[in-house]
Amino acid sequence: MDRIHLVLRAGLAVAAVVGAACGDGQGPAVPMHLAFVVEPGATGLDQTLSPAVVVAVRAQDGSAAAGWSEPITLTLDALSGAASLAGECEAPPVGGTAVFDDLSVDVPGGDYRLVATSGGLEEAASRPFAVHDVLRAHSLALGWTHTCALDAGGAAWCWGDNEAGQLGDGTRTARDTPVAVATDLRFASLEAGANHTCGLTAGGDAWCWGLNMAAQLGTGATSEAEAPTRVLADDGFASLGAGWRHTCGVTASGRIRCWGTNYYGQIGDGTSAGEPSAPSLVESPESFVDVSGGYYHSCGLTADGRALCWGRNAYGEVGDGTQEARLVPTPVSGDLRFTSLSAGGSGCHYHTCGVAIDGRTYCWGRNYQRHLSSPDLLLLTPTPVYGDPGIVSVEVGATGVCGITAAGDLRCWGTGAEGQLGIAGVLAAAFPLTVRSDLRFSEVRPGRYHTCASTDDGRVYCWGRNLEGQLGNPSTGAGWQVPAPVWKPAG
Repeated sequence: MDRIHLVLRAGLAVAAVVGAACGDGQGPAVPMHLAFVVEPGATGLDQTLSPAVVVAVRAQDGSAAAGWSEPITLTLDALSGAASLAGECEAPPVGGTAVFDDLSVDVPGGDYRLVATSGGLEEAASRPFAVHDVLRAHSLALGWTHTCALDAGGAAWCWGDNEAGQLGDGTRTARDTPVAVATDLRFASLEAGANHTCGLTAGGDAWCWGLNMAAQLGTGATSEAEAPTRVLADDGFASLGAGWRHTCGVTASGRIRCWGTNYYGQIGDGTSAGEPSAPSLVESPESFVDVSGGYYHSCGLTADGRALCWGRNAYGEVGDGTQEARLVPTPVSGDLRFTSLSAGGSGCHYHTCGVAIDGRTYCWGRNYQRHLSSPDLLLLTPTPVYGDPGIVSVEVGATGVCGITAAGDLRCWGTGAEGQLGIAGVLAAAFPLTVRSDLRFSEVRPGRYHTCASTDDGRVYCWGRNLEGQLGNPSTGAGWQVPAPVWKPAG
């Protein structure tokens, strides 16, 4: 029951006689009181209060009242608006202490308290805490240690590491909650490489910011940019794809232009040297509709669903059945037709996945820790993922893969040592596992050690590593093994 008015009577104690605590039912009255040992901190909507709330029954001298057996109950004191407390709100004390580890609040607000009661003891109240609304956004873009997204109006927001200016807010300051990109531009989509970010306007102009040591920003220079800088291109782009330190874009005419590091031919211009600082035309007569950047390779999807890849191929990431580097787009083996295609990788991971029109998901490349859902170490050609996950769109990150089904179920597999699979206790998965079955998702993007996804109503959740604040809530540290909501910016 919500308590609209709370009066704390500090300094008063209720004397309670606890015969059980004395063994023989004899003895003087023992003054006892309730106390919050661990209090709730600020949290996000639909997020479990963390750390777990702990309430103790204490004797007058501060020691635990181990003999108290009445259950401790928590209620929500909602001073600002109607809200309710979910979870197990009643717990028996063990050794005088009760732990509440699954509590959440269903309405955002800035002045909540928890009230503890037990038997005839005087109630105790926690300090005030806030519940933040969830960011609603789309076009998620994940780098290695940062995250970006677009709101409904096309404004870009970023959070996480900002050492190279990849958040685009005009500073080098890391942010653990979303901050607005320093521009009046409105974007239609976003893409992120390891430490750089790019946005595409509705008019086809590409703008990039962040690390630029390999000329991955396409600005004609190699200086970093702390705010969006226009890519040097005469023809407009229809879509973008960012790799580790290179970027590509599909033009309105279906050609692909790439820029950035090219030591393995990932630019696709027929060479394997240099770092084009402005968009270079990929050598291919094909008409493309989409492009994706991996670690040292790139892949494009044609209008009729054919996949072509180029760049380093030491682990079969090009998918043509060889381990020879390809300096220009090369057809992926198998005569498959794809509806979704994604290239990814990092350090030990070099791989590509796609969803074919036959409804199956295929992956190829280096199968480090068997994360491509196959027992073979190298997959030189497209290999079906175990089972029938029903995925209709797939996204490859640095260490794992995620896909969404037609019904909105989110499934991930690969490496999960940092919690990036979104399933508590799962360190690796060789086949797709369902993440948060109670939510319906519309978009997912795996990064290096973290993953983010948006639901069908636009709410954004992130999980995995959070040392740089890339999960979007002020809980930098080990991170979350399950989806945690990204906090909506104040105002």
